[in-house]
Order: sequence, then structure tokens, then C-alpha cells
Amino acid sequence: MFKFLAVATSLLLFSTAGLAQDEWTSLVHKNEAAEFDVEGARKVDHSKALNLLENGAAFVDVRRDIQYRTGHIPGAVGLELKSALTEDSLLIHFTKDQQIVFYCSDKQCYRSAHASAMALSWGFTDVAYFAGGWTAWIGHDYPRN
Repeated sequence: MFKFLAVATSLLLFSTAGLAQDEWTSLVHKNEAAEFDVEGARKVDHSKALNLLENGAAFVDVRRDIQYRTGHIPGAVGLELKSALTEDSLLIHFTKDQQIVFYCSDKQCYRSAHASAMALSWGFTDVAYFAGGWTAWIGHDYPRN
């Protein structure tokens, strides 16, 4: 029952994004550790995320706006998943072939997995998903804004 409610809620939340459900939701799966995997996106840990940042990858924070304003990865663009993330909003900041890393709060947070899948469905080709998110970033005392 819980899984059904989660899927139904997810579909309602993203109906305003203008995407058909099967265009991106089929890319997202929960694994045995209750973490998300996204077909077509590279899943990266905290050390790889830091390396990507140091090598010029773009970061997108899809947490709530208040969380972004409280602190975020340096240079990350804040595009709250439910209200600001669209294909057009990504194109304002990035090209479709640019390396983009999505992150949210932690390994169980669905936002970055969903954002990664959405970006892939919009034709972005170099998408990474920082599974540990903000919790892993600050837990390793990495730079922050």
C-alpha cells in the first residue's frame, strides 16, 4: 500500500512538469539498500562528487529553496524539484552535453534521482547523481556556500 501511495504521490507532483510518466519514471529504481538508481545516470559518491566539482562539472541542488539558501555546494544552481526544475530552467544554465551532477539531501532522498531521470528524458547526455547529497558533503567537511 505504501509503495502505491508513493508512486501515486510522485505522479501527482510531476504532472505539472509536462512530462508523460513513462518518459522518466521508468528510469528510476529503488535498490535493496533503499537507495535510488537511475538508468543512464552515473551514481557518484562524495569523493567522486568533489573530484567532479574540482574538474568543472556543473551541480544542481534540487532541495527546497530554504535548504539551498541555508547552504549548498559552491557554484551549485538551486532549482527546487517541484517548483523550478524544467527543461527550460536547465537550458538557461547548461547545455545538453554539459556534465551535470544533481544532488539533494541524502541517499534516501528521491529528488536528485527524479531530477536526473527527468534531465535524461529531456536529452541531457552527461548526467550524474550524487546519491549521498548534502549530508555526505557536509559530513566530509567539503567547501560550502
